[in-house]
Amino acid sequence: MKFNLRSSSSTLFDFWAIRLTKDTQGRYLFGDPGAPVTSLFGLTPIVTNSIASGTFLVGSGSAAAAEIRDRMGMQVEISTQHSDYFVKNLIAIRAEKRCALVPSGLIRDGHVQPVACLAV
Repeated sequence: MKFNLRSSSSTLFDFWAIRLTKDTQGRYLFGDPGAPVTSLFGLTPIVTNSIASGTFLVGSGSAAAAEIRDRMGMQVEISTQHSDYFVKNLIAIRAEKRCALVPSGLIRDGHVQPVACLAV
């Protein structure tokens, strides 16, 4: 399946390193650094601290480029056996669902590779 790349992620430091790059004549390659940036290399830039400095992540941002995997069915437990819940006519309810978000169609540091699953 093919996805159109729409966004890129990098750290604030890396973003500004790219943004302040100059050519041999001292001109900024990406225009005035004080101007708002809506596109960088045709992609929407996303600045984050959740990625290591010197690396980047490019993806489509499409919901179709991710898969939710069920690790466990919905489990609901109801109990009156906590502390004095029975005497006070209270009920404890615990609901649990385990899923994993598996992104695909991402490029990390120039290589198409799976990114670690995010447990939800």
